[in-house]
Amino acid sequence: MSQNGRLTFRKSLNLADSSALIIGSMIGSGIFIVSADMSCTPGSPGWLLVAGLIIVVIGIPVYYIWRWFNK
Repeated sequence: MSQNGRLTFRKSLNLADSSALIIGSMIGSGIFIVSADMSCTPGSPGWLLVAGLIIVVIGIPVYYIWRWFNK
């Protein structure tokens, strides 16, 4: 906190912040790698569409819960 009672932000990353950033990047890139592998395997492309639909059905409520908590 600064002298006038307002919060101030530091432009720095500690070890935990850096680790979380790297882990999040690895998980995020893994999503695209796995979906690319799934689409290249022989078989019905319907499974990829079903998986995408499941992700959308789960993702929409998570988004609304996030918006509700961040009001």
